[in-house]
Amino acid sequence: MIASAAFVVMLASAGSGGLYLASAAAVLETVAYSGPTTAAYLIGALGLGRVVHLLFPQLAPPARFGWSVQFVGGMAVALFLSHLLGTIGHFANRGISSAWLAWLSTLVGFALLILQIRKRSPEPTRWSSAPMASLLLIPAAAVILVAACQPVGTLWASEAHGFDALEYHLELPKEWLSLERVTPVEHNVYSFLPSHMEAAYTQLAAMLPGPPGTPGSGRGWPMYSAQLLHAAMAVLAALLVSRLVRLLVDGEAGAGVAGSIGARLSPEREHRGTGGSVGRGTKIAAGVIGAACFLAIPWTAVTASLPYNEMAVAAMLAGALLVAAMDLSPVARGTVIGLLMGVACSCKPTALFMCAAPVGAVMVLTTAPRRWGGMIGAACGAGLLAMMPWLVRNYLSCGNPVFPFGTSVFGLAHWTAEQAARFHEAHSSGAGLGERLVLLFSPRGLMHGQWSWFAWFVAGAMPLALLSRAVRRPAAILALVIAVQIAMWILIGHHQSRFLLPIAVPGAALIGLAVAALGERAALKPVALPVAAAVVLVLSGESLWNFLRQNQGRPNAFLIGGVGELNGSTLRDALPRLPEAEQQRQLAIRNAEVYVNVMLPTLYPASSPLRVYLLGDSTPFYFEVPVLWNSPWDASPLLRALDESGNDFGGAAEKLRAQGVTHILANLNELDRLRASEYTDPRLTPELVAQFITSQGTMVAAWTADGQNRYLVDITRAPAR
Repeated sequence: MIASAAFVVMLASAGSGGLYLASAAAVLETVAYSGPTTAAYLIGALGLGRVVHLLFPQLAPPARFGWSVQFVGGMAVALFLSHLLGTIGHFANRGISSAWLAWLSTLVGFALLILQIRKRSPEPTRWSSAPMASLLLIPAAAVILVAACQPVGTLWASEAHGFDALEYHLELPKEWLSLERVTPVEHNVYSFLPSHMEAAYTQLAAMLPGPPGTPGSGRGWPMYSAQLLHAAMAVLAALLVSRLVRLLVDGEAGAGVAGSIGARLSPEREHRGTGGSVGRGTKIAAGVIGAACFLAIPWTAVTASLPYNEMAVAAMLAGALLVAAMDLSPVARGTVIGLLMGVACSCKPTALFMCAAPVGAVMVLTTAPRRWGGMIGAACGAGLLAMMPWLVRNYLSCGNPVFPFGTSVFGLAHWTAEQAARFHEAHSSGAGLGERLVLLFSPRGLMHGQWSWFAWFVAGAMPLALLSRAVRRPAAILALVIAVQIAMWILIGHHQSRFLLPIAVPGAALIGLAVAALGERAALKPVALPVAAAVVLVLSGESLWNFLRQNQGRPNAFLIGGVGELNGSTLRDALPRLPEAEQQRQLAIRNAEVYVNVMLPTLYPASSPLRVYLLGDSTPFYFEVPVLWNSPWDASPLLRALDESGNDFGGAAEKLRAQGVTHILANLNELDRLRASEYTDPRLTPELVAQFITSQGTMVAAWTADGQNRYLVDITRAPAR
């Protein structure tokens, strides 16, 4: 514990300009304010996991790994309830008087857990039995924690500084709190995707004490709660990877999937379990190494510290593989795995082929054909139930239950054929099979810098595990999962390196099995842990270096100032007390969000409501003034206004004013990027926008330093002639 705290303090102090204690205090403050709500959600999820036990008592503690299955199963139930209750308006942000509604499902989980622990003791982690191996968890966990305490938009250049979070992972909860319902909105196509994690972020924001607010306003505590929840999902996934390795190495796995696949691969041999001569200490160390490898991958650190959905998918996949390796009836296995995979797909649709497909392949190959019917039926039924809130709300909203997919079958909803074609072209690949194989071994695949040496370590671990008498059979399971995942990535999708992240679960577990394989042989046992430690340290070192080089070597530049530096809340109170020259200087060095939130309201009387049209930008999270915006895939309000007015600029400006728009914030650089990538309507060019804003509005402010090209114009005032 002391080592962990010391490492966090050291990491939080990096690039802080000597403000070491202040940086560490900022992490502590964030955890103190935002952490309890996240912890409550997690504890409630653990209690809700008793639903799995009610269906299948054989999985209940003190059954081996029963608590682990309960946790991941409960998390699946909690995410399902977050989406379901949010859809019916359960998290309406009407103030403290209705905040208890957001706590209701969590409190039910508390009650179930209290009743349970009065009868049973929690399952020990036993990581203390491998103290040296456990120390390897600290660097990666510290990177994730410190990074999760940073405002979104300040770290991870590889992720465009959390662009997706600012566009929809966090922006949707912000809008849903305002709308008092989890519902699709036509200006943001991502709101039509299954959104279990985003619904959980909405619930966390509604659960936080204090007056109603939005995740990006004030100090941003709801935003940090969301990041801490996703970071906790990474820890849960790592825990499940550890459990999976332990179960696959132990002989008890022989009666489950591990034994079945071993018998099919070697039918001439009687299966006698997979325990071999691996000692208990080595088994525990192997599990810890697998968990440490998963956390240490730079891609894990980057995504886990952002309010994304990848770690929820990883946790569901690790849980499904753990259940698949247990000695359960086909119906029980199918039901639990179907629930986990249904929730995984409801967090991120790519889980359908990156998680559900490989787990389904393992289930089919390791179950007698006569039992396929019950198992597959149970899995499909549970999976469909988990996805039902998304399917129903989409159908009621636009008539297409899987929009923006299936437009050729279920209809275009509010889109045009051009929009649908543009979206699907950008989210698919026209490359041939050979080109796709090349992409796998390119920076767009496994050779991305944030995979570090992970692919090579897995490639080295695979033969070690497959040639070991003790673990060859479970290693074959994991190799099969990886093979199916790679095949799915090659055949489906638009080939982004981050979409390969589900491979981290079986890959890390396979490295753990290789540690057990080394421990099986007396001659190699002394080098097993040092070799494994070197692997983890290489990955952790890459994660550390990736963090430390952010913001030109100042990764904690926004740690102390926090969200207030991005939305202007820290400047708002201080600005009136500053001399006018200093006021102008402060506003000049801040971003457009700060100017719009802080300065713009002071220039207009309170009786004149403001609404800013973000033209080009699609990351409105930190704006506190009402905004009009759209994702690149959705219809542009400007183009719609031009179409309705016969391409008359004056008529289009009048139609925008009729929607309450008073100002336009145009980002010409972003418009140029979107046009080059063919993501947006090709008619929306920087030249058109520049001509429109100069002819129809009065310039209020401009941001042209550091390559920016953003302009704020007032369209309620005629331009000077």
